[in-house]
Amino acid sequence: MIKTNKRNSNKSKHIKKLKKQKKSKKRINQVKFIGGGFDFNKLEINKDLNRLSIDSYYNEINDIEYFLIIDNYLNRQIVIEKIQEDYIYILHDDKRNQIYVLDNDSEYINDLDRLEGIMKLLQDTNDLTYRRKKEELMKHKINLIRFGMNDKKQCLDFNKDNINSVLEDLNKKIQNKCPELSLKLDYKYKLTGKITSFYARLETLLLCLYYGVDCISSISLGYNGEDTMYINSCTKEDKRGNKYNKLLRCIIIIICDILVCNDNRRIMNIISWAANPISAWLLISNFQTNIKIVKEDEKEEDKTEIINIVDYNEITREFIENLYKDKDEITMIYITIPLNTINVNRANELVDNLLSDISGSIICPPP
Repeated sequence: MIKTNKRNSNKSKHIKKLKKQKKSKKRINQVKFIGGGFDFNKLEINKDLNRLSIDSYYNEINDIEYFLIIDNYLNRQIVIEKIQEDYIYILHDDKRNQIYVLDNDSEYINDLDRLEGIMKLLQDTNDLTYRRKKEELMKHKINLIRFGMNDKKQCLDFNKDNINSVLEDLNKKIQNKCPELSLKLDYKYKLTGKITSFYARLETLLLCLYYGVDCISSISLGYNGEDTMYINSCTKEDKRGNKYNKLLRCIIIIICDILVCNDNRRIMNIISWAANPISAWLLISNFQTNIKIVKEDEKEEDKTEIINIVDYNEITREFIENLYKDKDEITMIYITIPLNTINVNRANELVDNLLSDISGSIICPPP
């Protein structure tokens, strides 16, 4: 059973909340340090303890211990994985000039002597780039994590009952075609097995296609805080060409059409960045879309051309393929899919075709 409290009772049975050891609850509101180009004199340390909710969890199957940190003010979550003994974790909100200093038990460090030593190391590395600073601090068992740079709310809460009902129906169709395949929608840190995904971040919301115990193809979802969901896809290399990407992109349209984020925000559009002409053409040829093409000249960094195409009928496959052939230009194609009746109906139709016995359906992996 799950060793957790009611607030976390919906966790997977393989995700266990870890108990914190009792420590001194002495707190400090502000410690002032002077030095370096960083404004240490005004730096707030562990000041607003109501801002963050911090818990430790252990993923038994993947053998990963992590902190799950909820920013209650920005409605965002941070996941820090591979928690190591004797390490110090510093959450740095440079936008608000705040840091939160934690030990490996997710407890705030408020001892003045320890904090002075930590600040000395921060001052000594203050002139380095963030990447070099992080590397140097890791040598002293200090993990520096930036947060608070993006104030856009994440889709932390969504209508899971409605979504799960749709996923159950889709799973029945998928397993009727391929018994070894199944769908799961959750944050990456809650998923188990080997995960194939576009982003490494554990807080990413993923729609996963599982083959047995591993996720072999996925769609990463990024919420813009309003009415748009950004998506990127990734399929395990030896499973490409089986139409799993096409299946998941159609399913994500169906799901996003009923998705409600944070109790009141409906998704109206999906935006996909196409990394190659095949992915671009898959969406453009099957759905009503708006296209934005960004062409950047590698030889002239400031030369950027943006082409907006509202009528998807103007696009041909040859046109898309030619965009990716010019080696002197970096081409990015952003495809907006409005969640209108035509596109949602088309997504349902394509799913039925991909899961049928006709030519062009998905290829089942071996049992």
